[in-house]
Amino acid sequence: MNVKLKVLVLFFTVLPFLSQAQMCRCEKVYAEIKMTVENNYAGWFDKINFDNVKRYRDWSDPFKAKAMAITNDSLCVGVIKEWLAYFNDKQLSATYVSSAKAMSKKSGSSPSIATNQGAMNEAAIREYLDNNKNLDAIEGIFENENYKLGISRVDEQLFQAIVLSSKNTNQKPGEVKVLIRKDGKKYSAQFHNEDKLIAHPYKVQVVDNILDMEVMFLEKTAPQIKKKKDLLEYEMEHDKQAPTLTIKDGIAVFTFPSFDFNSEKQTAFLIEKHADQLKKTAHWVIDLRNNRGGDKKIGSQLMKYLYTQPYVSYNSEMRMTPLNFDLWYRSQIKPGYSQLDPDSKKAIDAQMEVMKASYGKNYNASGKLADTLALEEVLPYPQKVALLINRNTAGSAELFTLLARQSKKVTVMGENSGGSLDYSNVMSMNTVCPSITLKMPINRQLWLEDFFSVDKAGIKPELVLKGSDWIGEAQNWLQSQGK
Repeated sequence: MNVKLKVLVLFFTVLPFLSQAQMCRCEKVYAEIKMTVENNYAGWFDKINFDNVKRYRDWSDPFKAKAMAITNDSLCVGVIKEWLAYFNDKQLSATYVSSAKAMSKKSGSSPSIATNQGAMNEAAIREYLDNNKNLDAIEGIFENENYKLGISRVDEQLFQAIVLSSKNTNQKPGEVKVLIRKDGKKYSAQFHNEDKLIAHPYKVQVVDNILDMEVMFLEKTAPQIKKKKDLLEYEMEHDKQAPTLTIKDGIAVFTFPSFDFNSEKQTAFLIEKHADQLKKTAHWVIDLRNNRGGDKKIGSQLMKYLYTQPYVSYNSEMRMTPLNFDLWYRSQIKPGYSQLDPDSKKAIDAQMEVMKASYGKNYNASGKLADTLALEEVLPYPQKVALLINRNTAGSAELFTLLARQSKKVTVMGENSGGSLDYSNVMSMNTVCPSITLKMPINRQLWLEDFFSVDKAGIKPELVLKGSDWIGEAQNWLQSQGK
């Protein structure tokens, strides 16, 4: 069966279910999410105690009736969010994505194409590529360090990118990652997020061997083409979320719009490229404004340059429940478990048994409140660092700030950060309603035991900035300090 026929068959199979997807019973969604939060949310015992449990029950009781009156899924999410607001945790949220709304009315195509799971594996994609002589430039197998996608034609104007392999545990081989529409010589893409199609279209272009989708970049590996560009260098030039580094007048300015997963290699690239200059640049600015966090390993690449004294790094604990264990296992262990050597598997298995034995408690793998991180040397440069934060600095960007500000080299400037860090390791969970997802942190930071909180007011800067040019203000301050 060819690709087009498979899609058409699935279209008529799935269409009846799509018509029902937007008529979920909100009271069931509310009841499920309420039970999940009470039994699994990492901040539950901090937020709900003997003194306020009646207030919590009084708050929650009216929401059942509110939910019963709702017949629209998007309005249901509004009710859920209103209930979740009681916990005052930005990491605890509900999201709504409509598959039907995501498809452009202009396309005339059904969103059911987005559910075309398992129709094409890598062998089928390669056979398709080998047997078609007039392939579009967008068709082929494309790869980066996180995904391998097979892109094939659905009709004259529509292409689908099937996941062939992925490090993202939320997307499995056989699922559609992207739908790509062609209009003349131009392409646009709509991405999947948690099995739903995002309405926002992204501009797509094929540049030699690079597939550029604005927020995702991959290299074509089949069919092979002669003219090739380096994927990382291309990313650095075109990724709007990529970190940047400029060195001028004795000041190095790093900007980190995000700590997303691809920023780790991009940061390493920048540091290596400018290593000789960085070794003799006395003043740095690290701009974390509007950085919502991501992978904490990205900021850690800078820590050796900032180091002046041992860092105190607080550990976290997981609220250990069967659901949280399963979410942790599927997101952090299962993807790479089969590639481990026997000794490593044995160690992981032993750890998991200890975790399961902790059901009903909080599990701290280290057994310690905090660790002290000591490095071997204090580097001569930089000598002074201005670290910029604002109200949109959150998550792992706040975590980096907490560590960096312990250095005598670093002065934190700007305004209070967003306050989104006390509870972490956020997991996404499907609900009884396909269009509604719960996002819930399962870890609790242990600085709370020392009566410190990031979420209450954010991280306070040492130097408040109120002008429009914070980088300029930081540079002027650094120059006024001398060496």
